[in-house]
Amino acid sequence: MVDLLKKLETRNLKKIRGELFIQVMVDPKGKPCCISLNNQTNITSRQLNLVNAVNAMNGWTNTKSANICAIVKLIFTDDKYIVMRLGYTSRSKFTVLDSTELKKQ
Repeated sequence: MVDLLKKLETRNLKKIRGELFIQVMVDPKGKPCCISLNNQTNITSRQLNLVNAVNAMNGWTNTKSANICAIVKLIFTDDKYIVMRLGYTSRSKFTVLDSTELKKQ
């Protein structure tokens, strides 16, 4: 997700606050495609160049021979970015599968 943050419009990244929900489809070659997004931040998706940033992300791996989808929640606060991968497990309902925090520079 650091790659996504690097691809967003930098001047807006410094002042963004709120939450983004992004559904990303990844093909078997690891190429991402933004399927849907819900922007609940103070900066518009267009100003962030969000769809292009998601579609240009590197680092996805897909070991299956079919497309896979990921639901990602990004939280922007005054001092950090929080990235969560959301999904279902066999034991629970919709939950956080993985989470990472990055301090703002």
